[in-house]
Amino acid sequence: MKITKLAYLAVLPLLVSAAQSAPAKSKARPKAAPKITKPAANSVAARRQMAIGYVKRAAVAYERRDYKAVIALCKTANNLAPTYARAYAWAGAAQQKLGNYREARFNYRWVVALAPNTPDAARAKRGLKEVGG
Repeated sequence: MKITKLAYLAVLPLLVSAAQSAPAKSKARPKAAPKITKPAANSVAARRQMAIGYVKRAAVAYERRDYKAVIALCKTANNLAPTYARAYAWAGAAQQKLGNYREARFNYRWVVALAPNTPDAARAKRGLKEVGG
């Protein structure tokens, strides 16, 4: 489309007034949103979350009566987060079911030591009475 000189001169005042009435652009950059950082792969929080996942799988294995799997999963959880008492509780219950009372006492005592005022500790104390500890 060819614009004639006359049409250009007719539209020019409209373009100039529109450019003058437009708000001036700020040269300052808008602030960027803060970056969300995930915990490092082997930070304490990440390792605890992984341990919780293993213990949840151990609970499912316990309901399936696969006590050896429970012990293996809880051992992995204990390696990831040694102060996570629930892993010791499930391991103790599985050891008790298998008749390994010495190991059950060991795990139950850890539960009571790590989390003395929790429902897990109450169950561990009952377990200790049952296995003679």
